[in-house]
Amino acid sequence: MQLTIVCAVDNEDLLEANLLKSKVVRKKQCPILLLKDPNPNDPDRVWNPVAALNEGKMAATTTHIAFIQQSIFLPDIWYDTTMQSLVRITQIDSNFGALGVAGVYHDRLVGHIKNGNRAWGTPVGLPRVVDTLDEMLIITRKDNVWFDESTPSGYYYGADLCITYRMRDLRNYAINAYCRNNSPEVKRLPDDVKAAQDYLRTKYNLVKPEFRVFPIRTTNETIDKTEKKEKKEKSK
Repeated sequence: MQLTIVCAVDNEDLLEANLLKSKVVRKKQCPILLLKDPNPNDPDRVWNPVAALNEGKMAATTTHIAFIQQSIFLPDIWYDTTMQSLVRITQIDSNFGALGVAGVYHDRLVGHIKNGNRAWGTPVGLPRVVDTLDEMLIITRKDNVWFDESTPSGYYYGADLCITYRMRDLRNYAINAYCRNNSPEVKRLPDDVKAAQDYLRTKYNLVKPEFRVFPIRTTNETIDKTEKKEKKEKSK
């Protein structure tokens, strides 16, 4: 069993401060493919990070691929722990869909990470089935992955992939592959997130009701079948 790291890059500073400082990269414990935005400072650029991940998937030659965001720092034991988790999940469910470090099962967060200064979760009880996984770190088999490049702005492609697997009767799991997410803290989600939510809402409203896609629960938002309208305050 072999693993390649694939990362879509549009911020060299985040990359240098996090993923590239990780032992697994410094010691070349596994191959890494960096797919970079050629014009990161151009406000008019059109760059699709999801398409970059698919490009990395095509270029990888290993049996498994870890799609990891540039703001993720992997601790020194990450490679050994992750490979052990891969072996274990293969013994439990060799036909799994996606694996990750942070996900949602019904209304509960599942996994084990440090997000900024806040740690949550525990490795106890992992692996565990989840509905969706966060995009910070997703592992799949090379022959069983293709991200939807129409997902706006690169948001929710992890949730979308997990739903696709579930519709094929494949299970997704949170595994023990602890990492630290050092992405800049934001007080509110970017406006582009709504476009991605609307895209998934439209996409999955077209599938058969028996798939029971909605609500789509993710690590930061829940996407309902119909958009909830804010109630206007009644005039006095």
